[in-house]
Amino acid sequence: MDPLGEVVGREAVPDETVAEVAAVLEAMHEWSAAERAASKSARDFMKLGQTDMQALRYLIAAQNQCLEVTPGMIAQHVEVTPAAMTKILDRLERAGHVRRVPHRTDRRRMTIQVSEASRLDARESIGRRHARRFHAIAGLSTEDRAAVLRFYRALLHESSEAAAPGRTSEPDPRDSTPRTAAAPEV
Repeated sequence: MDPLGEVVGREAVPDETVAEVAAVLEAMHEWSAAERAASKSARDFMKLGQTDMQALRYLIAAQNQCLEVTPGMIAQHVEVTPAAMTKILDRLERAGHVRRVPHRTDRRRMTIQVSEASRLDARESIGRRHARRFHAIAGLSTEDRAAVLRFYRALLHESSEAAAPGRTSEPDPRDSTPRTAAAPEV
């Protein structure tokens, strides 16, 4: 974690705090790696690429809310062109994951529905991961959940600040002021 202090100014931060921050960052890294591995495993199990899985997850979520989903809606969600979406849907349909169905009120339009088998496969792979996350969070005290929420909101604040126009994506390495993002109250 930047042992020479070239990026992270920590002169005013006690060594104990630096060690605790490093432990949190390492845990975040480990969790992120585990999530990527689990996502890859789910995609491999269902024989899907990342964008195909993202489209399927969107469809399942929409179907769970009884929404009719058009190819354009999916394309917008996964940020691909209509032509690319057609190819994705062709692959998903050939593999038996989805089917194209005429829109119930406008027969000129198509809606996309997830097959029952794919919905069940996704529930087993992705749904179980969501359930484990839910229970891990539910097992925290109210105060700990509030701290986690403040932490994530602070990260989001820092990320949006870094992405703001006219600002570099990295903080000034010469700034040694400890940063405490003003997260919204919980």
